[in-house]
Amino acid sequence: MNSFTDNCSVPSTVPVPPIFQSDILTPYMEHTTYLKKSQIILPNNKQIDEKQSYLIKALGEFSIPESCYIDDTGHFNSVEFNICFNQISYVMFAFAFKHNIFNPILKDWKKKGLSYESFRKNQLSSMLIVKIEGKFLSNLGSDQFWGEVSLKKILFRSDVIYFYTDIIYYDKHDGKSNGSVVLAYNPNLNKRTT
Repeated sequence: MNSFTDNCSVPSTVPVPPIFQSDILTPYMEHTTYLKKSQIILPNNKQIDEKQSYLIKALGEFSIPESCYIDDTGHFNSVEFNICFNQISYVMFAFAFKHNIFNPILKDWKKKGLSYESFRKNQLSSMLIVKIEGKFLSNLGSDQFWGEVSLKKILFRSDVIYFYTDIIYYDKHDGKSNGSVVLAYNPNLNKRTT
């Protein structure tokens, strides 16, 4: 048991150490690292419980000073929606793996190759977006905004784990975008293709 899974009656908010976040986002070029700060929110009992409205959340502060692929469009768009989701979700899943937060759901979690070390080794090759939906409800300023990803459900199918998430972005001027993303994680995928 670790400090994040002891019993408590209120949600626990844990700031993600900047060095940990930076390490997880190493695959991104510096000018494409839009996630500036993040924190993890665990449900009120600090343990994964599939009856909760969410299993784990990550909150992030983002800034996109300039687009990494196109001239300034003047608004937050679908490519940036996806990049920001990837960054905050990589941090959330790395944190969860590092602190064994998913272990209560599957007793032989580590036997299936679901360790922090495995996640880091296979971070890019084994985490796939199966489905992504985004809605742009009002113009979102990209200079400073926040995102919140919530893990809603986990399903196991053979060697693949499906993570069902919701994402919302907002800024201080009532800009808003939201959506949902289904991820497939297969730590053995890399082994099949090599």
